[in-house]
Order: sequence, then C-alpha cells, then structure tokens
Amino acid sequence: MRNSLILVWLMACTHNPVPDERILDAEQVPTWTRGLWVVVEPFSGNPVEGELVEASGQGVTVLIGQSLVRFRPPDCQRVTVAVFRTRESVPVIWTIAGTLSTLSHGGFLLISAPVWQIVGNTTVVLMHNRPIHQYPDDPLQDFARFARFPQGMPADFTPP
Repeated sequence: MRNSLILVWLMACTHNPVPDERILDAEQVPTWTRGLWVVVEPFSGNPVEGELVEASGQGVTVLIGQSLVRFRPPDCQRVTVAVFRTRESVPVIWTIAGTLSTLSHGGFLLISAPVWQIVGNTTVVLMHNRPIHQYPDDPLQDFARFARFPQGMPADFTPP
C-alpha cells in the first residue's frame, strides 16, 4: 500500500525535457536578459530546443543556432519551459531524517512514519513541478513572460 502511494506521487512529477545545464538558478532569473530555454515537441518530427524569442496565442518563436523557427499551436504536442532549478534534495533529506526519527516513537511509529512520508513526498513533487510550465496545460500566451521579447518580436530583429 505504502509503495503504491509513493509511486503515485512520483508519477505526479512533470516530465522536464529541458537540459539541466540550460536551467537557471533562481537568483539569475530576475536579471536574465535573454529568453529562457524552451523545448518544443511537435506532433511530427523530433523535439526542437533553443531560446524562446517570442510567445503569443498564435505560437512560439524559437532561436535555434542562428535561425528563427515559428511553431503554431496546432503543430505543438508539448512546449516546455523550466524557469529555474529547484533544490529538491533539501526536503528529501528532511523526509528521510524525519521518518528515521519515528523509530523513537514506539507504537506511534505506525502513525508518524506515514505522515512524514506523505507530507515529505508531496512537498518534493510540488517543488519539482513548480518552475515547469508546459503547453497545453498552460496557454502559450503565458510563455511570453519567459521570452526575450515579451511584447512581441520587433520587425527589425535579426539573430546574432
């Protein structure tokens, strides 16, 4: 029973295809002057990743190398942006330590150990999913705040 509950919580974690080296630390996000890294998974073809240049209800524009690629919503199976890196190891350590501490609770261990597991695992899942935004769960216009040009791409923009 307890193992099946843990599996349910682990399955609740959102899949994050964004490479770890492309995810910013939380301290970097307010001063980042470029778009965040985005992974677009079209219905046909391989996933495409690059800098999010522009996003609106009509689609997303991604800078891949030195070329701009536009994806319309009907073409996108999933679009993923990971805003910042989480530190899930902290609640994992607290959950393990708290569960081990219940050994001193005697018979109450039957109540306190599952409580530590439920609260700790739920916290880890919520922390893992918090900075991940995915289309179609979130509308594409919500991705604009993570783009290099949140108000829309300027007409005279040329990739570097």
